[in-house]
Amino acid sequence: MGILPFDYLMFLCRKSGMVPDDNIIQLKNMFKTIKLIALIAVVATLFACKKDQAEKNSDRLVGTWAVQSILDIEYENNVETGRDEDAGNGETLEFKADGNGIQTDGQYSDSFKWTATDSELKITWDGDEADVFKIKSLSKTDLHISIEDIDVENNITYKEVTEIKLKKK
Repeated sequence: MGILPFDYLMFLCRKSGMVPDDNIIQLKNMFKTIKLIALIAVVATLFACKKDQAEKNSDRLVGTWAVQSILDIEYENNVETGRDEDAGNGETLEFKADGNGIQTDGQYSDSFKWTATDSELKITWDGDEADVFKIKSLSKTDLHISIEDIDVENNITYKEVTEIKLKKK
């Protein structure tokens, strides 16, 4: 890292036979303390940002979201074999602040529990089956999530990607 100015000053004092002044030693210790405090502040800020982002996503999700579109893409060995897009047909997802939620499609409704991080939305349905969605984008009014399902049969990898776009009501 090189020689610091105080280290150089101490070197010159010793070389000339002078005894370093107590003020110089105190000043050196003070600067070491300041550097340590600055380092701690930077590290704390970096870790705090990730936590704030996760809380912001949870806060943004609270409310009722109308499904705008559902896109299903099917692959065999990473080659697209089919694509189907549907409108939301009145389907909604309501995320409550207490971690509970309700999915409705006009006729039926299912309850669920949910949690969110900065990159994932986990929905656990009544039967304890959980879906983990990747949050592709989230704003105050728009949500874009996706989920992948991968199966391997007879050395063929089947993958289905479902992308859902929602708008806050």
